[in-house]
Amino acid sequence: MSLLSNSNSSDSGDKGGNFDKPEQIKEKLHELQSKLPLILEDFKKSYILYNKDTNYNEYQQTFINAKSNLEHLNSELFMVENKVHSNTDKLNEQMIKLNHKIMEEKRENTVLKKRLGIIEVGVNSTDEMINDYKTQYEMHYTQNWGLLLTIFVAWGAMAVVFAPQAAKIPPAK
Repeated sequence: MSLLSNSNSSDSGDKGGNFDKPEQIKEKLHELQSKLPLILEDFKKSYILYNKDTNYNEYQQTFINAKSNLEHLNSELFMVENKVHSNTDKLNEQMIKLNHKIMEEKRENTVLKKRLGIIEVGVNSTDEMINDYKTQYEMHYTQNWGLLLTIFVAWGAMAVVFAPQAAKIPPAK
């Protein structure tokens, strides 16, 4: 309980609560999506007419307007994309903070349970068993590396001791 209440009250400042609502973003995307076919159709027509006769001012002006409308639509879409990325980054930061807090609370909980000698049956005990297996894995992992290193040292020592030595024949007189 205290984890969530502390998280909401302390993190709702500048970084936490300034999200754009997903409904607003969806609405803006739908608006842009509905505008796109009309703007593209205008752009296609004006592009064809402009390339037929580049000297005619009315075609040139129509093409420039259609091109600016398309660029404006693209910039609005870019702004929506930036909002989504910003929201995602903020959410990731909050999730990382909450995950760290949860891990701290779990560690504190296991220490307190060990201190009190409480062993729970059920879902919580599976988490503790997983932590025990992680500890055992790490212990065996380091033992295996030590054993491998010992084997290499022993192999090197045996290679030095049992290395074939050149026979020394005394020179003939």
